[in-house]
Amino acid sequence: MGQLRGGDGALDGDGLRQGCRSRCPVAEQQGRLGDAATADGLEPVDPAEWMPFYEAYARGGRFEDANRIGSLLRDAYPALDQYCLKFPAIPDEQVSSVDDYLTANLCSEFWSRRAD
Repeated sequence: MGQLRGGDGALDGDGLRQGCRSRCPVAEQQGRLGDAATADGLEPVDPAEWMPFYEAYARGGRFEDANRIGSLLRDAYPALDQYCLKFPAIPDEQVSSVDDYLTANLCSEFWSRRAD
């Protein structure tokens, strides 16, 4: 399904099936709201507030932006381990949809720690 890890270790979107049939107008609108908030210098009080933008960027095909938000979540969101407990590990080579990407991008480090 294409390269799944970028140079920074984050998953990228090459070859992933999009979660929408053609365009994702809601995701695109949410992405624009995230862009506007960032441009205005706004940041969430709780890192979990990034989640809607993380998902919107990925569903809108903006994987670079999703990876940026994913990195913030992995670094600053202590409850992410609890979130990741809900999902079975997905090996990188089996990531084939945006839904898989959303989970694997956030949880692959957690799954690796658990496997050790």
